[in-house]
This record gives sequence, structure tokens and C-alpha cells, in this order.
Amino acid sequence: MIKSAPLSLAIIVILLAACSYFTFNYIYSQRMEAKDDLLKSYQERLGLSPNAGTGPPLTVSENTITPTHLIHHVGSGLIKNVTVPAGFNSGTIYLVPDAVFTTDTSGNIRNSFAASVGQVVVASYDGKKWSLLQSPFADTGTTLSTTRDISTTGTISTNGSGPSKLTFYEQTSGHELSWTVGQDRPTGKCVTGSVYTRSDGGNRSTLYVCEASAWVAK
Repeated sequence: MIKSAPLSLAIIVILLAACSYFTFNYIYSQRMEAKDDLLKSYQERLGLSPNAGTGPPLTVSENTITPTHLIHHVGSGLIKNVTVPAGFNSGTIYLVPDAVFTTDTSGNIRNSFAASVGQVVVASYDGKKWSLLQSPFADTGTTLSTTRDISTTGTISTNGSGPSKLTFYEQTSGHELSWTVGQDRPTGKCVTGSVYTRSDGGNRSTLYVCEASAWVAK
């Protein structure tokens, strides 16, 4: 019996350590789940959770809109106030103009401007007033366009199957010139001045320029 005491003590220590480990993990997981549930409940109560998606279209009523979600389409009218959801201390929502709406500074909006149809308005609340910023891009569902200058120190990339294509609008002539990157020789008509770069080309078959509406290898 005396010789088996150390072994029994070791088993007891191991069991106690295992119980402590599993107890700690259980308590920790329960507390984290409770925290996540509380946060989710709070966000859903505000209607501002990303999971809430796009809310119903907003109508300007008495110069006021009342957002309940992160994203709303908005109709026409003069907006002086954006109702702040209960408990929403600060943050950003996104408004999509379905018609031209305007804002002024007589209410809880810091700046005044006229929104352009299809160009997202970013509305940020700092606890006192809303600041509205119009995106310079218009999204038609298939094309993202802007009349503003674009400057980047990063990379402009295109995704999708087939050749990648950038289109440039030349204001004087009204022509849309393009720069396309793809495989195989370009065929068909083209807009004079456009460029085609062939990724599988060889000597005098890599760069093509559209001259007189036809592709010419350079």
C-alpha cells in the first residue's frame, strides 16, 4: 500500500489538472458565446447588422429619412434630418439614390449637396451630426464609371473569363478606345486608336494597334 501511494497521488493530480482544464475551457466558451449572442442581439435590434442586408426603400417624409439597415435606396426630396436609430452612437450607413435628393444643414446633416442617381452616398454619424459623401463612381450593374480623375499607387485589375479590357472615353470625338489583354490574334472591327496586347504572342505578333478600324500587328 505504501509503495502505491505515489502512483495514486500522480493519478489524482492528473485528474485534477484535466478537470481544471475542461472547466476553464467550458466557462470560457460559454462566456464568448454569451458575448457573441449579446452583440448579435444588439446589432439586430438596431437593424444595422451586416447580416440585415438591404432595408426597404426610404421615402423622404417631412424632410426626414429613417434608416433601419446598413443599406437603403432613397427617393427624391429635400433631406434635412436623418433619424438616428436608438443606441446608434456612431457609424456609417450607405444610401443609394433612386432619384435626385438634396440635403441642407438646417437639421442634423453637416453638409449640403445634391445626390446623383446610382452613385452611392456614404453617411457617417459621429454622435452629433451626419456627414454625407457622394461616391465618384456610378454602378449600372455591369459597368463602374466615373467622370473624376483616378490616381493609384496600387494595382488596377480585372477578373473574369476571357480577355481583360479597359475602356477609355475620348470626349472630343466621342469614341470609346480600349486596351485589351488576351490570347490569340484579335479579330473583327475595332475603334481606331485601340490597343490589343497578346499574352501568347511572339515576334511582331504581341502588340496590335487598331488603324482604320482594323487590327495591325506591330
